[in-house]
Amino acid sequence: MTHMNEPHITTYLRAYSARRRCSANHKGNMRNAARYLERYEEYVGHNIDSKDFDYLCIESFFAYMRQNYDLRHNTIIKIAQTIVACVNRMRKEGIQVGRDYEDFPLKEEEVTTVALSDEEIERVYNLKLSKKSAIIRDLFVFACETGLRYSDLIALQDDNIRDGILTVRTSKTGALVCIPLRRRARQIIVKHGGVVKYKDSQTNFNRCVKTLCRKAGITEKVLCEYTRGTRFVRRSIPKYKLVSSHTGRRSFATNAYFAGIPTVRIMLITGHKTEQAFFRYIRVGKKENAKALSELPFFK
Repeated sequence: MTHMNEPHITTYLRAYSARRRCSANHKGNMRNAARYLERYEEYVGHNIDSKDFDYLCIESFFAYMRQNYDLRHNTIIKIAQTIVACVNRMRKEGIQVGRDYEDFPLKEEEVTTVALSDEEIERVYNLKLSKKSAIIRDLFVFACETGLRYSDLIALQDDNIRDGILTVRTSKTGALVCIPLRRRARQIIVKHGGVVKYKDSQTNFNRCVKTLCRKAGITEKVLCEYTRGTRFVRRSIPKYKLVSSHTGRRSFATNAYFAGIPTVRIMLITGHKTEQAFFRYIRVGKKENAKALSELPFFK
């Protein structure tokens, strides 16, 4: 199948998403990007061929998205990045494309994320729950204790654990990590007679985890700032509403850091390549930082 006579980006996006071996989520992202680009084509009155896709084109598309859709800035960025990746693929296949489109800054806003303290995790751990909710709770706490991504968490097998050490090759990077199991993780393994088995969706998992954190009293307000469409939004929302499956991973990294474990050792588990990336990842508030510093001899 050749695309040399099919220079329309939307045509290529749909064809590529249909034939490429990738996750359903990624295929959906490509189809979604094609839909928005088609709406933009209707807006400007002509199709966008690959040769037309240059700096001014993506700048115009980005402005159109901001002015016409009430989407978060990062959502628009991801749509634009998907289109840019498509055009890059077209160029590699010998199709003529525009110039300088990669110079347009597609920078994501820093998202407000949270981590749970050890004390908050303990409160979630001690909740009295139904069997179904307890499975999700135990899986979430296990993530907080190990720093595993959701995809690795639900794929765990009993033979991943030997003598209190969890060994797994992560699905995202292929890195082999070895994690000593903390108290709550060990207790969860004993309770379930092995790793926790969860068969429902990640969407349901995230919804339930928010409810569990609300029940555990994790309701302090967190200031969130972001751009939606052309508006800058500033609002305070309860912390539990920001909790998701990935919060477990952030909580592990943050709590390990506050416990005084050298960052290089934590990074061997989380997979961060640089300390700069690691410190962007963990959640260290100014108050928590000051409290940790106050325990050092320098401040005594």
